[in-house]
Amino acid sequence: MNELNFICDYKRRNDYRQSFNSLANKVFGIDFEKWYEKGFWNDRYICYSFADNGRIVSNVSISKIDLIINGAEKKATQIGTVMTLAEYRNRGLAKKLMNKVLTDCADACDLIFLFANNDSASFYTQFGFDALKESEYFIEIEKHSADNNGGVRRLDISNRADALIIEDILSMRLPVSKALGVKNAQHIFNWYCCNVFKDNLYLIDDPGIITAYNIKDNILNIYDILCREKILFYDVLKKIATKKVDKVIFHFMPDFHDLQNIKCNPLASEDVLFVKPSSKWNIEKFKYPMTAQA
Repeated sequence: MNELNFICDYKRRNDYRQSFNSLANKVFGIDFEKWYEKGFWNDRYICYSFADNGRIVSNVSISKIDLIINGAEKKATQIGTVMTLAEYRNRGLAKKLMNKVLTDCADACDLIFLFANNDSASFYTQFGFDALKESEYFIEIEKHSADNNGGVRRLDISNRADALIIEDILSMRLPVSKALGVKNAQHIFNWYCCNVFKDNLYLIDDPGIITAYNIKDNILNIYDILCREKILFYDVLKKIATKKVDKVIFHFMPDFHDLQNIKCNPLASEDVLFVKPSSKWNIEKFKYPMTAQA
């Protein structure tokens, strides 16, 4: 059996990057190449991997971001893309990579966190991570005025002009919430633009707001709202909702001055948030912004 090589931060190596993409596709059905080609894979996303004869066989990635928790800014490391090729599992590779990541990041940030399913809980708790439960925020609407007569258009990130609009607003956006928001996570948002919200990203021309949303079964799911200045939620709602919408689900913690009667329930999700140390995640009911989840 060949000795495996540890490699790190190799995004500009075509052979390693393509092998990483192949592994990500096999394990998760996702791809990072378009994201890389558009220049969105920056130095805030770093792969820690084992390679066998140039083939990536196990990986743990990190994303460096800044969190806003109850108005206080914290430097954070988000772990993601933890994966091992099937025939290389049960050899402790992911554990070795996790230990390397935790050692490298321990003094560089205030806290480390990740999302994983419940089946992986025992793997992450051995490293000192605690599982925390998220909440879902929503409002129910009886009557509202819908104004869908212009001023809103779908954005296409493959279009150069639209990509520049997204880049401009994203670079100057306010955190989605002072209770729980993120800064310096543009690379993650852009991954969602390339892979998840290709058909669900919209620009409200005046005053320059980007929203990621969809409507299904009279429910408006809002995944993110990007703006450079404080806005009123109902000004956005009347632009993007149809008159049939009777419920709005926020996939983040909404922080709008005009939003009333907001409700909160435990979130039913396969993804669980794991935090180390959990004492620095000093917020009880929360929803981490979906578009910043690696």
